[in-house]
Amino acid sequence: MAHGEHGHGHRHDAHGHGHTHAHGHGHGLANGEDEELSFAAPRPGDQKRIELVWPFVREQLAGLGPGSVLEIGCGVLGGFVPLLRAEGHRAVGVDPEAPEGPGFVRSRYEDYKPDADELPYDAVVACLSLHHVEDLDALLASVAAQVRPGGLLVLREWAREEFDEATACWCFDRLPEEALGADENADENAEGDADENAEGDADEDPAARTPAWWLAGHRQGWQESGGSWDDYFQGWAEGHGLLSGAAMLDALERSAFETVLLERDPYFHTALVDVTADEERAAVDAGVIRANGLRYVGRRRSG
Repeated sequence: MAHGEHGHGHRHDAHGHGHTHAHGHGHGLANGEDEELSFAAPRPGDQKRIELVWPFVREQLAGLGPGSVLEIGCGVLGGFVPLLRAEGHRAVGVDPEAPEGPGFVRSRYEDYKPDADELPYDAVVACLSLHHVEDLDALLASVAAQVRPGGLLVLREWAREEFDEATACWCFDRLPEEALGADENADENAEGDADENAEGDADEDPAARTPAWWLAGHRQGWQESGGSWDDYFQGWAEGHGLLSGAAMLDALERSAFETVLLERDPYFHTALVDVTADEERAAVDAGVIRANGLRYVGRRRSG
């Protein structure tokens, strides 16, 4: 469901921008994803995700002044890059499906060779891209080598292990009717990942390529599995090679970045009927559901 409330970098989030593949906005870090997870056109929700996550990104970079910023997994819409450039930053977005034009490079981050005059970066940004990475330690080491001491790493991610049965059922009870009506295709729908903006093939009904579609797919997939939610969903996530939030945080702890901010935040509200971020947060605070979103800021250590 992908960028603004899942990815950039990938495309299966129920939320936001981009991921590095089928999520949203971000791509660029591929983990051998299924072919159906790769899209060459914006998915419903991509722009909304960008708009939702942008205030967080902007706030974290406010102290930099105009700086050099890299976005990993900017997606087909360009992620935050146009907004960053409008603020005076020298921003570059890297993604296999990045737009053509100045400020964008069509490449996986792992294969990207920045020009010497771009380095070091003052900040690196990624939205819903890292949970698809095979070797996150290696990627973070590469990022650290390209960021100046004191520079920032700003992330928005999905803690997929927090998507427990109570949270899933809470979401399923709030799905739009059109998503529930598409349940006959749910087994295929669930092949994407939880990019806040999951979608399906480009020739499908656009109404079936929304974050709600991804949730409906897992609703039916679970029903057909005949097993527990945890066995079904975590088995699906592991089968797709998706990193857990805990695994990402462990890698960040081992990295050259010192944690400045770590928050859990609402993740699914954009896919649900008449549910706001505040209402989802209230359900989290009441212990009814778990927060699935992660917001992280790290500062590059010196030395």
